[in-house]
Amino acid sequence: MAQRVAELNISTTRGLLVQAGSASNARLDGAAEAWRFSWRSYEICATTAATVLRLCQSQARASFGDLWTALEDGLAQIPHVDLQRLRETRMAFEAMRTADSSDFDAALQTHRALLSLAAGAR
Repeated sequence: MAQRVAELNISTTRGLLVQAGSASNARLDGAAEAWRFSWRSYEICATTAATVLRLCQSQARASFGDLWTALEDGLAQIPHVDLQRLRETRMAFEAMRTADSSDFDAALQTHRALLSLAAGAR
């Protein structure tokens, strides 16, 4: 949905730029109103996208918690565990969790930066 709105925003902008050269005041007012509507649609979709990203991040963090619990429960049932491999497994799992969290944080930060950039260009 956000991609479709972005495409509409680009189309609207191009249409406004083409019309601006030979437009009357009424057409300019209509074009300005179209731009405001287009921008508002973008803001709504951007906010929705940020919410979806946050929900995905929360779900991923909860899933990692569930996986960690399952790992620990499974390891508790194994009678003889190689302690070095156990330590490596825990470290690898924590590195994966940290990387995933960093990825989501970077995506949210990029999203906010793009929205801020677009807001400054209005």
